[in-house]
Amino acid sequence: MKTISSDVLSIKEFDEAIFKEKIDYITVVSNTELLFQLKDGSKIIKQWQFKRRQPAWSEERKKREAEKMKEAWRKKHEQNKDN
Repeated sequence: MKTISSDVLSIKEFDEAIFKEKIDYITVVSNTELLFQLKDGSKIIKQWQFKRRQPAWSEERKKREAEKMKEAWRKKHEQNKDN
């Protein structure tokens, strides 16, 4: 966001003070577009690409994790029964 905002503001590096001074709000238009509403009334649409921080889990990994959670749940509830 800082890189895109810097581009919209035509500055080399992101500056929070300039951002607060010039940007009114940002709207996510779609999975690929952001709409910057500037305080002077102008609007700028920028293309963007959402980047995941982690790769999506495979079906195999989802199943393994689900089994781990079920086992943890069973152990917890068995301990509560015994108490």
